[in-house]
Amino acid sequence: MGGFGGVFGGTWGGGGGASPATPSQGGTGDVKGIFGRISALVGDPLGNWCTPLNYLAQFKQAWDWLFNKLRQTDMPFDEAIITIPGVPAGTRDLTAYQGAKQPLEMLIDPTKLWWKQKGTDDTKYTEVPKLDYLPDVQNIQGLQGFAWRLGTIFVTPSTIDMDLRLEGEFMFPEFVTPDDPIRMTGFMHILAFKTASLIGIEKGNDNWYKNYGSEAQSNLDDITAKFVKSDQAKVRRIGRTTRRGRSRRRLHLSN
Repeated sequence: MGGFGGVFGGTWGGGGGASPATPSQGGTGDVKGIFGRISALVGDPLGNWCTPLNYLAQFKQAWDWLFNKLRQTDMPFDEAIITIPGVPAGTRDLTAYQGAKQPLEMLIDPTKLWWKQKGTDDTKYTEVPKLDYLPDVQNIQGLQGFAWRLGTIFVTPSTIDMDLRLEGEFMFPEFVTPDDPIRMTGFMHILAFKTASLIGIEKGNDNWYKNYGSEAQSNLDDITAKFVKSDQAKVRRIGRTTRRGRSRRRLHLSN
C-alpha cells in the first residue's frame, strides 16, 4: 500500500540548507535534518546537489518501504488514540470526521471505540464491540457497536450527544515543507541509508545501492528483533494477555 499517503508539495527552495551530518541514530527530526545525513552518505556533505528538491521521489520510496516493512512486523508504530467530542445524537456514520483536515483523515483501520455522554468525565468511557453487521436499534442512549466497511466507520444511532474515543492504525501526514517533522525519529538512520541506496540507482552507483540497502535492512532487522524479544519477555511475565498471545505494547508518536 502507499504508506504515507499524499505527495510532497509546497515550495522547497534551492540548495541544501542542511549542515553536514553522519548517519547515526537520533538527531534532527525533520526533512532538512535527514537530508543532511543522506548527503553525507553520498559524498555531498555541503548539500550542493543532494537536496529534498532533487530527491523527493527517492525519499518517498524510502518512507513507503519502511512503513510497509514495519506493518509486516506487527509493531504498533502507527497506532494512535483520537478523541472526537460532541458527536450529535442520531449519527449513523463518522464520515464527517474522516474528510480532509478532520481527525480521522489518515485512518487506515479502526481497532477499538469507546463512547460517553457529551461533556462527562473521561472515566465514563465505555468500550463497544467491533461488529460485522450492526443491529437495528432505536431509543438507545449511547452506542451498541461499530463496523468498518468500504473505508467508513458505521455506528448504531444514539438518542444523546456523545464524545468518542477511537484507537486505530493511521497513515502519517504528508510533508509540505522542509521543516515538517519526521514522526519516527528512532528510524532516521534507516531512512537515511535506504534513501542513499535509492539515490545509488539514479546515479548508477551499484555500491551505494547494495551497501546502503543492506545497512538499511540490517538496522531494521535489529530494531524489530529487539521489539519481538521485549514483547515475548512481557508475555512470559504476565501470561497471554490476548488470544493472539501478544501484549498490546504501543510506541507513542508525537502529534
